[in-house]
Amino acid sequence: MSFQDEMKQIFLRVAAGEVEPKEWEEWWNSNRPKLEEPLNRGDRGRLMPALWNASYYWMVKTQSGVAYYFHAQGRPVKVSDYYEKKMLEEEERERQKAMEGYHRDTAPARQRWEVYLESHPTDMIAFDWKSLLGTPAGQKPARDFAYKHVRETEQWKECGEELKLRLKENLQAKIAPVTKAYGIKTPGQDLGDL
Repeated sequence: MSFQDEMKQIFLRVAAGEVEPKEWEEWWNSNRPKLEEPLNRGDRGRLMPALWNASYYWMVKTQSGVAYYFHAQGRPVKVSDYYEKKMLEEEERERQKAMEGYHRDTAPARQRWEVYLESHPTDMIAFDWKSLLGTPAGQKPARDFAYKHVRETEQWKECGEELKLRLKENLQAKIAPVTKAYGIKTPGQDLGDL
């Protein structure tokens, strides 16, 4: 079997997700001089990027390079999602490892903070925000709807209309006096109204 055939065979195995990262790295490094002739610089960069290391993240990149190589030759190949799944598993493991390290590194500080909180209990603060909202003079009381959860289009429209009405009345009650006091012209208002 010629090297060209061997190369295409391993490329097809990469497309099918049958080559592990270490195996690919060993094959590539042992055949690096032979790869100079059949592959151009762009193909070599797509198949083995400069920062490549033996992980599934980089195998996904290599697999896309293999797919591009065959596509450029007019022989598209179907690629497996094996490397992508393994990459996600790898990322999840790395994330868990990072979180474990974070919790391990911050444990002393968190323990001191918890001891401090236990010795300094916080007082509950009551904030009566509803009384501060206020209602503009002449505004009708809020409309009560018979349903608790809006599910139908008609119910959405009713709630939306009520909300628009409330916002319009509140804006008119709060902004109109300010615009009048400072002489600000609002849309639809004549200068003679000021």
